Amino acid sequence: EKALATLNLKGIITTDRFSKAIFFIHEIYSVLSPGDKFCVTVEGLKYTFTVKAIEKKNLILLDTDGKTYEVSP
Repeated sequence: EKALATLNLKGIITTDRFSKAIFFIHEIYSVLSPGDKFCVTVEGLKYTFTVKAIEKKNLILLDTDGKTYEVSP
């Protein structure tokens, strides 16, 4: 999907107490946690994703249709 191609996952931080994903989206760094929502606009269309889970080597995103995507740095 075009929206996923625009995501620039810079890194994943996981500890015993928290997990964070660091994105560079539309020239802005964003630090997201499980449950956080974010939007990406591609060719005038807005795509909304929710961070479903953060694992040591990848991130699971959920779109508004309930489809899941796995993203790796």
